[in-house]
Formats: sequence, C-alpha cells, structure tokens
Amino acid sequence: MRLGCIFYCMSVHTTMKKQNKYVPFILVSCFVLWLLNGNSYARSISNTSAETEYYSPPTLSQEATTYLKGHPTKQPFNHAPAGISKLRKQLNISVTSRLERLMKADSSLSVKFEAIAGIPCYWASSAHTVDTDRIPLYTHGGAYHFGTAKNVIGLPLQIANAAGMRILSIEYRLAPEHPFPAAIEDTIKVYKWLLANDYRPENIGWFGASAGGGLALGTALALKQEGIPLPGAFALLSPWADLTHSGDTAHTLAHADPALIVDPDLLAWAKAYYGNNNPKDPRISPVYGDYTGFPAMLIQLGSKEIVLSDSVQIAWKARRVGVNVVLDIWDGMWHVFQANPKLPEAAKAIREIGTFFKQKLGQRPQEK
Repeated sequence: MRLGCIFYCMSVHTTMKKQNKYVPFILVSCFVLWLLNGNSYARSISNTSAETEYYSPPTLSQEATTYLKGHPTKQPFNHAPAGISKLRKQLNISVTSRLERLMKADSSLSVKFEAIAGIPCYWASSAHTVDTDRIPLYTHGGAYHFGTAKNVIGLPLQIANAAGMRILSIEYRLAPEHPFPAAIEDTIKVYKWLLANDYRPENIGWFGASAGGGLALGTALALKQEGIPLPGAFALLSPWADLTHSGDTAHTLAHADPALIVDPDLLAWAKAYYGNNNPKDPRISPVYGDYTGFPAMLIQLGSKEIVLSDSVQIAWKARRVGVNVVLDIWDGMWHVFQANPKLPEAAKAIREIGTFFKQKLGQRPQEK
C-alpha cells in the first residue's frame, strides 16, 4: 500500500509538470502525513544522535548520495561573540572558495556592487542576462546571523543564468548585533527605492533561501500592512518561516537533515533574532501570516527538512485564499540543496526557478 502511494504521488507530480497544473493541496498534505507517520525511519530519527547515517532513497543522484554519506557530524557551537565571529569567518572562507570556483568555470558571470538606499547590494548577472526590466531580489540564508550578500552570490548567479535576468542580492543587517526588525527595515528600503526609480512591482521578483525565504515573506507581509504593492512573484527555497518550531516536522525530522537540525544552536539563533518580540508575529514567523492578495509563489524544499511543515502550512493557507502556489517537495533532499552546484537535482531546481520567474514576472495581478 505504501509503495503504491509513492508511485501514485510520483505519477501525479509528473503529470502536473507536463500539464503545468497544480496538485490539490489535500493530496500533498496526505503524502506528507504518510511520509511522517507511516515511515518508521521518520518516526525514529528524531531520537537519534548527530551520528545518524543519513538515509539515501534510490531516487537520488549518485552525487547526492555521496554527499549524504560523506557529510560531517555537526559540532557543538560557542554562542559567545567570539564564537559567532569565528564561525562567520569559517563560513565566509568556504562560500567564497565555492564562488571563486564557480566564476572561474564561467567567465561570463559578473558581480557588481551598488549601495541602494544606503544598503550594500550586489548585482549578479551573466552573458545570458538579456532582460533588464524584470529584477528578482535575493535574501540569503544563515539563520539571520551568518552570510553576506556577496559571499553567497553563487546561487543568485546561477538563477541569473537560468532566468536571463539580473539578480539583486541584499546585504541586510544580521543578529545578534542587529535583531528584528533591522533586516526587514533594510529590505523594505531597497524595495521602496526600486519602486521610486520606476521599477514596476509586477516586474520585481523575490527569492530567498532558508532565513532569507522567511525574510522575503516577512518583508512582504510588512509591505502589505503599509499598503505598498507587493512584488510580482516569490520563489522560496526551504524557507525558515516558523521560529517557534511548533510544526510537526520540527520534531519528527529534527535530525533527519544533514544541513539543518533542531538543536540548542538553532533555538538560540532564533531567540537572538526576535529578542523580546512575539515569535508568532507574522513578520518573524510568516507561517502565521495572511496571504490574501499575494502573487504567485514557488516553494522548493527537500523531504528531509525540519521546515517541511512550515512550507506545507504556508502553501495551504495561501492556496485557500486564491494564491497561485506550487509546493515542490524533492524526495530525499535536504535544506537548500539548490546551493550545491555539483548536484543534478540542484541544476534542475534552478532551471525551474528561472522558468518560474520568466513566466510570472511582468504579469498584472489579475493575470497571475
């Protein structure tokens, strides 16, 4: 029966891709419930240690399987300022090295700095960038504590290639030095600058990864409160959208993902970001938001993720109020797998994001 359920869901997903139709969210929800409650691995994994060997379903590419087998065990983290600074340096070195390899492999890729409304930003483009009227914004991940607009620009460069558009990566302020609402203040400034400089809202897209996905939605909900027209489309990669971690998969899949687990580190980073504010504020945890009037949304994430429940809830809430939503769950994949350029799955996901922006940006709200 379980095997039949898998094949049925896979066949519906394939049909959906070919016909450009959306699977009813009740079907997606049923699949997720089966995945979480019917799979003994998912039930037991939350009680295992960080030494757990990550399961690789046969649907994964060899590259993805190799990644899971070779992924290192997570080490304890020092939350003192010196510890945060050290980890930032380590991460910066790692992603900068990856960016250098990417740009060396493709000399057409370009990164250009520009201060917009006083906020440091970076334009990502390539030889395939022919559309200068439509602009997706990018907000990076890093638990609101790590990453910069430049050193994580490898992913925007790949999206720029796929979409044929320039991508604007925003250097928003980070916690703990700058807790909520600093990041949203920065992203709103950049968005308002674009509107003031004759960029039409329907021509502005937004994609974000992890905390950057949550920030994209949080910013949009804040813009909605102010009565400001929303961007034309959102592509969200594994959005961290519930900082209360009350979703089911935050517990059932707490240690299933090699890239992001629920542990004291994540809880501390969440608390440092929202501070004394209510973590259920939709600008902090967009899972509690009202998506009436939102544009088209593409949500991509892996089936191993602790944030899976966040995305299912957001997609369901948005769908109920008439938003055009694609919830794309990749079997066996992990948190922001799209950022690994060596994976065939990442290349395919990036192409789909590029196609999504080509199709959705520039449409009037009534056309979406």
